[in-house]
Amino acid sequence: MERTWEDAIEEAKAAGGKVITPNNLPIRSIKNDWTMLEHEDGDHPDYKFPIEIEFCGPEENDPAAYYGDLVYPASKADAEMMRHETHAVIYTDGFIVVTLYECCYNMFVLKNRKVKLSNGNSIEAKGLCLGGFLNKYEWKITEESLKYIKEKLKEVK
Repeated sequence: MERTWEDAIEEAKAAGGKVITPNNLPIRSIKNDWTMLEHEDGDHPDYKFPIEIEFCGPEENDPAAYYGDLVYPASKADAEMMRHETHAVIYTDGFIVVTLYECCYNMFVLKNRKVKLSNGNSIEAKGLCLGGFLNKYEWKITEESLKYIKEKLKEVK
């Protein structure tokens, strides 16, 4: 019989693992000490909630093509997954969002503003990555996550 994710959660609970799900979301990560989290960085002291990020850069920088060619032959489903990441929000003030993903920080802009690119073109920057581990302007917060952040900010006020 194949082991399921639910089996792994039950094993972690039986081993005395701590559950950290401040937003009452499903367990998505189990650490080697059996701690169960809704996000792999959900035990960071400033963790707020998870958001979804997607690749929006040029085709030549597409992570699916890059990893698919270098690491292993990726299926279409694997390739599509490489264009999406779930980041942990650790700071937002309504203008920017700082996230943590695989122990790396990234900053995204929340407000509409134009950004001038090195080639002279301008783009709307709402939701775009402005710096960090990810390539600038090649990753953005999904529309659903932008709405979620806005709702979370209303709760705080």
